[in-house]
Amino acid sequence: MRLWVFFLLALAVVPAFVPINIAVSSPLDIEGRILRAIKFAEGQYHNGGVVSGYLHDENGSQMQSYTEDNSLVALALSAYQETHFSATYYADLQKAVKFVTAAQAPDGDFYQYYQFGNGTWKSAGKFYYWNSLVLMSLAYAAFTITTQISSESFFWSPIVDRLRSCVDIWLPGSLSQNGSVIFAFPDGSRATDVRYQGALLMGLIYLAAFEYYWGSRDVATRYAGYSRLMATWLYSLQERNMSRWGRGGFYSNASMNLQAGEENAFAMFGLNSYYKGIGLVLPSQRSELDGMRNLMQIWEEGYFENITAPYGAVSFGRDARGLKPYPRLTWTTSASLANTVDVWINLGPARYWNDSSRIYAWFTGSNERSTDMQTPEGNFYEEEPVAGSPLRPSDLAVAMLALYSIIRTAFVKIPGAYPVSNSNPKFTRASTSTPPAVTEPTTSTAQETPAKTANLTLYTVAAIVVVLGALAGLFALRLSRKKKHKRPASRRSTRSRKR
Repeated sequence: MRLWVFFLLALAVVPAFVPINIAVSSPLDIEGRILRAIKFAEGQYHNGGVVSGYLHDENGSQMQSYTEDNSLVALALSAYQETHFSATYYADLQKAVKFVTAAQAPDGDFYQYYQFGNGTWKSAGKFYYWNSLVLMSLAYAAFTITTQISSESFFWSPIVDRLRSCVDIWLPGSLSQNGSVIFAFPDGSRATDVRYQGALLMGLIYLAAFEYYWGSRDVATRYAGYSRLMATWLYSLQERNMSRWGRGGFYSNASMNLQAGEENAFAMFGLNSYYKGIGLVLPSQRSELDGMRNLMQIWEEGYFENITAPYGAVSFGRDARGLKPYPRLTWTTSASLANTVDVWINLGPARYWNDSSRIYAWFTGSNERSTDMQTPEGNFYEEEPVAGSPLRPSDLAVAMLALYSIIRTAFVKIPGAYPVSNSNPKFTRASTSTPPAVTEPTTSTAQETPAKTANLTLYTVAAIVVVLGALAGLFALRLSRKKKHKRPASRRSTRSRKR
């Protein structure tokens, strides 16, 4: 029986090494949508001479380039390069990264935006919330690009050093003993925030993974320790009582009276990334992964499948009185779509793939207004408003998060034929058994160095761990069988009693 278990585990990771080939057939298929959104982003680039960057709004009426927007350009384009194995847009990605690095303030944090009209940077000197989005996006980009093209570490290592400077200066004073992080806001307030803690957690675990391969293992361990403390705080806000109205979701704070859609989406950004990476950097914490799988399952089945509207739109939030359906934000829906894709990759049940498919259908017109949420120019509408209200184009940050989520969706072959129904399945109580593993495909690179195993995404690392475990198990099983044939019966009985 054990032999079959190890064999099946080994088979489960085989797809992790098979690349996906996706063909573009029309402007309206998913690849056409991706390319249209990238073209839109390219059109937002403004060459300002001393400082250049991607403009915040669609028509450029505000000649401002936001650090958050440029960071999310980097997130989306690195996801494209990771999944399509193409460096076509690498120069565009680097333009965004160079803007962000230019935006670093003397104290290690990042300015909010650059005003091209008067040539000045605005808002810095505190651990403002947007720093979490910078760390999330650029750390992800640094790790994914260098694991695919090892020689690019020469470009990304100085970028990571800048991100580390921000973390090392600001996080120790902002991280509480309970694992929560205090962020600053432009109105002068300072508070914990589930959204930005999730983004920061994603950034820290990718920084730790980058340092594990390309930098300092000691730094990797320290950042993983921060990540574990922060993940514990987020986990404490999840409702695990399946009989309560908030089952599976993350509360906004310890008062446990609201679950906001945006906060839940970004909490899962961080926790999904933590699940992928913690076993690599801190092998002693691999025992946590069973609990993390259960966290994902009850979030998807208890929270997510109950907060989505019939057409797949993500509601604004919920409380004890029920759903708060509007506004149905493209920003929140995009982050939720990327999360459901990752949960399916991590756990495997068809219903999670189906959840992602329903959200993607919402983007493409299967919604209450029968409206394509992507504009002809490649931008996205800000939200699906109440009937009768006008549709407004989004800013660049929203468009790039939508692009990132659709790239992730194409990666798991949505839309496509999958033998599951399109109905929203009823909630079922979370299982205590370990769900089957599903891993992502990666590809090899001719530029891999002999000194380091560079061509590893976090999913592939997890796959290798499973394969090695399977092989070790097979070896141990055969060895134990040989020993059993040689060992006297009395010694076998004694060993059995001691166990």
